[in-house]
Amino acid sequence: MKKSVNYNDKLPPIRILLLDASDIYYAEVEQGLPLDIKNGNARFDKRFKDQMPLNLDLYYLFEKDKLVLKSLKDEFYTYCIINVSFKYPLYINENGDRVYDSKEANKKASKTRSDIRKELYLNGFHINGKKYVRYKRSASSAREGTCLFIREDLFSLMDTWSKTGLIEAVDKKAFESLTSYEAYRALSLSSLVKTIYLNPYNILFVKDFKHVLKNQSVVKVSVDENNGLVASKEVSDVENNIFDGEGLLDLTIFKKCGYPDKGMMLLRNRFFKCCAFNTNLQAWFKHNKINSIDELNGYTCASKVEDIVLVVSESCLKYFKMAEGGYSLDNVKRWCDAVSDKETQLSRFGIVKTDKETRFFGGDMVETTYQLINTLQLSQNTDCRLLLSDYIDYANKIRNIKETPEYARLFLHGELDDDSIDLFDDSEDVDYEEEIFDFSWYSFKSKVCFDLIAHNSQFVGTKVFKNHIFKDIINNFRLKIYDGRVLVHGTYATIFGNPVEYLKYIIKKDSKPLFDEKHLSSTLDKDEICSSFFKDGEEIVGSRAPHMTMGNLLYAKNRHIPDINKWFNLTRNIVVVDAINNNIQQRLNGMDYDSDTVLLTNNNIVVNATKLNYDNFPVPFAAFDHDDKALESFKEAKNKKENLILNLWSIDNKISNNKVGEIVNLAQKYNSHLWNNLNPNPKFDYEELYNEICILSVLAGAEIDSSKRTFAFNSTSELTKAREFGKENGYVEKPAFFYYVAPGKKDKPRISKIDKYVLELPEDKFFQTSMDYLWGFASGVIDAPDTDEVEFTSLIFKNINTRNLSQENYRQINRALTALINTRDIINDEKKARNKASYDVERANFNIEIAICYDQMKAGISNIQKTKVLIRKIYEEKTPHSLLYYLLYIISLKEKELGYGYEDLFENDGGVPALERTNKKDAQFDLFGEYYYKRSSLYKAISSIRLFKEEE
Repeated sequence: MKKSVNYNDKLPPIRILLLDASDIYYAEVEQGLPLDIKNGNARFDKRFKDQMPLNLDLYYLFEKDKLVLKSLKDEFYTYCIINVSFKYPLYINENGDRVYDSKEANKKASKTRSDIRKELYLNGFHINGKKYVRYKRSASSAREGTCLFIREDLFSLMDTWSKTGLIEAVDKKAFESLTSYEAYRALSLSSLVKTIYLNPYNILFVKDFKHVLKNQSVVKVSVDENNGLVASKEVSDVENNIFDGEGLLDLTIFKKCGYPDKGMMLLRNRFFKCCAFNTNLQAWFKHNKINSIDELNGYTCASKVEDIVLVVSESCLKYFKMAEGGYSLDNVKRWCDAVSDKETQLSRFGIVKTDKETRFFGGDMVETTYQLINTLQLSQNTDCRLLLSDYIDYANKIRNIKETPEYARLFLHGELDDDSIDLFDDSEDVDYEEEIFDFSWYSFKSKVCFDLIAHNSQFVGTKVFKNHIFKDIINNFRLKIYDGRVLVHGTYATIFGNPVEYLKYIIKKDSKPLFDEKHLSSTLDKDEICSSFFKDGEEIVGSRAPHMTMGNLLYAKNRHIPDINKWFNLTRNIVVVDAINNNIQQRLNGMDYDSDTVLLTNNNIVVNATKLNYDNFPVPFAAFDHDDKALESFKEAKNKKENLILNLWSIDNKISNNKVGEIVNLAQKYNSHLWNNLNPNPKFDYEELYNEICILSVLAGAEIDSSKRTFAFNSTSELTKAREFGKENGYVEKPAFFYYVAPGKKDKPRISKIDKYVLELPEDKFFQTSMDYLWGFASGVIDAPDTDEVEFTSLIFKNINTRNLSQENYRQINRALTALINTRDIINDEKKARNKASYDVERANFNIEIAICYDQMKAGISNIQKTKVLIRKIYEEKTPHSLLYYLLYIISLKEKELGYGYEDLFENDGGVPALERTNKKDAQFDLFGEYYYKRSSLYKAISSIRLFKEEE
């Protein structure tokens, strides 16, 4: 594709191949037959199961006329870059054939994942006659064990661009700190929602401000003489980097980007990562009468104060960590020269994300996590019952479709937008994200059911509707209780550290910053936050992900600060915190401010439980730094290049064996044992057990960071030691809730299996811990459905005459039925595939299959008479409802083309009324402390809503 194609400065989503290395190795090395992969005319090859996110690497390839794009069904794909996973070993039997059972394998001939990775890293592979070599991978991809390979003829161009002017002979640290270097050079791969052009020479770079808090009560986790982790309860000094990863971006840039109502933008460039908050920056300069660059604290190449629209802390520019000389004006200029256009001095920055609302009740509600619930000392029959009462009431009102169908409509309306909502930390650094609203039968049915009940209220009595309500939605409510996900008032907020102090820090008076160690004060006091989401003076609890233990809970009072509102344009999904008076960075498990988020709630049950033990469990404190090591010298390396590749193989191999999930689960298991002993015996001495939990808390943070830096200790060994501690002290048994949240290598069980497990489990096997208390309610809290039903076919207009249909018409109808059956089976098979496609590709595949299905069946539904007959035929099938959903969805999509829609098939009685917010006086319904009234309106087709919409 040439640059002349106009995408309004935005590339389309691009599909790429996702191949497992074992398949590549078996084809090319074992069989000597490199893979040949071509797409068909209608469908993508199943191995095109990944989508390359819009990123700066793709933009550069495109600008250099090197990005070769092809199209299929309005989608684009490329062979320039291939994603390779290393999930599976290769088993070869005695005959040299591939087998999938390790028992049948010849150990000498079979290959481990490590063996395969080494071969592909060293020698590359071929697809369609083109050679591919290792390119790079993001930090999160490294933990998942995947890596991008690029066509060999493109490698030199992209490798030079990626290095950003770093030279091996000069910047030795970059090429010796290979773990960090690989993570930082991959920042340009981050998925972008938009790009903007900024002048890097006009950025002000300020030195990190590190402040030591004295005499903090902590559990200090340090490295002993044997490179092992040890913990002890101490009073210790703790250092906070109070502006770590955050920037101040002028309001004018937010307006230019089309985000005037956003409070932050996460920005990317090469070796650059910054969470930029919406600031009245130029107004601040004018208020303080700053007229000269000399009055600014930091480095910039700008000549005028008026040109500076972005201020970033030292930690935002990873280039300082890699370049000789570190934080210096010379390196500011080197980086600006490397990323900027020589003529315009502009550079393309990527916007990864902005602050967002949660998807629950217009952003007013948030779901708890099982880790949060299990670190609260809740009483079984009071706290847990009250915590669940509103949630269960909501579920039962949805279930009671005979009396309160409005609640079903309210719920379904909230399910219509399937956009992925990234509510946790930037995915470069964190494995734990808020559950994405996955493409699924669940969401697909919700779209159809919403349209039906908004058209005709009688649909709530049909089996097709009730199946979805009772088998999917209500069971999902119960599964969420089993998973510790309970709706509470609150949000996920992006964390902004000491913003007013940041403004003071960037300017100087009498050659000294307004904020320094001698002028150390904060707009927030100890245990205070500032959030417009909550009322002034409210008590708030916060927890980050992964949330590990009691000492990682945050309790604070909310304060509204006039100076923050004056100089910053923040939304209710941003929270201001203080690291001058508070050990908040360690309390929230090593957080920084480069878009880290925190779950905040004012739920009184959660607040009171947090206050109960807030001083009883000290904060886990990582009292060690990373330990970068020089490159290994591999004897098998033929030259310097091969030695570098073997080091990359060794690093990626280690990172891919990530233990974060196991560490988190073990910590929660030990938390459960702590409560199981403490609840019946308040005198239980839990110090040794809690110290071990704190080691796991710190270890989880280090394991997440292992894709960016190395440590003196071995995570696998430390996890083994922690397990041995449990065996030695009798903390082996698992709490009941682990059956679902931590099933080990098995898939999570279905709701029916969980119910059976709960019923059959002896009472003494339930732990006295909050999550197990919750499980005691989950199996019986939601009533069984009523059984009254309305025949779906009875709702079709009786006056649709089908007598004049010909034999050919009936053949067309039969072909339409066959197309529906085939489409259902194809999509079901894709969902059962060993290596599932990414979310975006799965959604795109669904759209393709729907388009193909429509092409095959449109003759059979070309008029309303044929469709009426088809619906009757569908009801002769064993599983009619799954087919009916497809048909109804296709009709809603193709209404204009078909010339008819739901209003032509079914009577319109105005549908189930919608619930709208109101005040207490005029309320007909109340839910989660909010009030609603019924607003009845005739059904109107919602053409703008497309559940599986294409990217704009």
